[in-house]
Amino acid sequence: MSRANKLSSNKLSSNKLSSNNSIIEKYKDYLDNAMGYYYDKLTFLKFFQKNPKSRYYSFKYVIEYIKTNNLKDVLELGTSRSYVDGRFEGCNSSDDKYWEPNNPEKWDWSAGLFTRVFSDEFGDKINLDTLDSNKEHLRRCKVILGDNAKNVNFIKSTSEDYLKSTDKKYDIIYNKHTDCTEYYDNIIKYNC
Repeated sequence: MSRANKLSSNKLSSNKLSSNNSIIEKYKDYLDNAMGYYYDKLTFLKFFQKNPKSRYYSFKYVIEYIKTNNLKDVLELGTSRSYVDGRFEGCNSSDDKYWEPNNPEKWDWSAGLFTRVFSDEFGDKINLDTLDSNKEHLRRCKVILGDNAKNVNFIKSTSEDYLKSTDKKYDIIYNKHTDCTEYYDNIIKYNC
């Protein structure tokens, strides 16, 4: 870790992620409870010997890191694409009738909704690029973002192809792929 990153990390630790006025706070309970619908605490303890923290904590850390360091360029590998969580009818459906923008309890929090959370948090204050190899997933994400879609750049590509071909450098790359090994290798190889 570079000296600048260590200083930023220490600054964040001392702040204890204190920005309670952050948009992420309104999503905390949804993110904290998302995986509990699928796995109980005993299952996590059995396999991992601990209960993992929710995405809320990693999202909040990244949000604070962006703000503290005045970062601008963020890339999400794999876009927000389902209107509702898997426990509801319409999960991963292309039918827009399943999107209920005023009912966040049904949103697909178990998938994180990074694009939604970060576009709500930052609006046009950062350059948020989201990519997906499926054109329909990008269309659904635009619906999920509503007015904030104008602040996001949508890229149709596989992560590997994009990372190999882009000259753009990113401050943050958010990766939510299932098989991460090849993607992490490519992030380092093509973007650092």
